[in-house]
Amino acid sequence: MATVLILDKKDKKKVIKEKVAAFINQTEPKKGFPASKFTGKITCFGDGLAYQKSMRDEWE
Repeated sequence: MATVLILDKKDKKKVIKEKVAAFINQTEPKKGFPASKFTGKITCFGDGLAYQKSMRDEWE
């Protein structure tokens, strides 16, 4: 979903900044999964590269 901010060529720099600030304030913050919270926590596979190679080699 994209949102559009319409600016006129004749608008001054101050007006453009006000429009952008109002646009940013009206949009809701993204709600997502905080992946950085879990970085480096999963160690059950051992070496990541060796695990990846073994999973890819499984089909051959």
